[in-house]
Amino acid sequence: MREDSGEGVKNSLKEMVSAAPAGELWRTFIAVELPEPLRVAIAGLRHLIPRASFEAVRWVHPDGIHITLKFLGDVEPSKTLEISQELADAASRSSRLLLRPGATGVFPDVHAPRALWTGFEGDIQRLGQLQGRVEGGLTKLEIEPDRQKFTPHATAGRLNNEVPGFIASQTGAAWVALKLPLELPAFTISAVVLLRSRLERTGARYEKLSEAALG
Repeated sequence: MREDSGEGVKNSLKEMVSAAPAGELWRTFIAVELPEPLRVAIAGLRHLIPRASFEAVRWVHPDGIHITLKFLGDVEPSKTLEISQELADAASRSSRLLLRPGATGVFPDVHAPRALWTGFEGDIQRLGQLQGRVEGGLTKLEIEPDRQKFTPHATAGRLNNEVPGFIASQTGAAWVALKLPLELPAFTISAVVLLRSRLERTGARYEKLSEAALG
């Protein structure tokens, strides 16, 4: 997931766009990356729930755990250049953020969960403002804002389809009872990234297309 940043990534994106086959679409999203110890700790929580619940979930690889600011879906490669420019503008008007690991949670509810995640504390209001600036800039490119309220979280796993109701409920209850290690420190968010998701047989692989430093 981690590649060169700054001008190197920008130049690499231009080269990738030029080399993209005609008609190809890229599945993309905007996110902030998390420190490796935190990503590993979030992924490690899966080993603390019952085996039936563990097997009911498609777990996110530690390298793919992040906070999504905006899911873009399939876009034309050339449009990622414009998206990157708007992302850089939004980031330049936002200062660095200090976050701390928070509590575990589920979407949509604990009795019928579809996604398992961990939340955050700290500069949450300013993170929401950053997300709003990102979405505001993207409206210039006719990308509509999300209808749902932004809830900062890092997805750890998603339940498989057709999981029996009692297993789903057991999984939700087990997950929200977990806590991350207390010794995990606060961390600074200093950049936002545009990522491409490549779906492979072993799961999603993320490729950094561009990075924008916070002002």
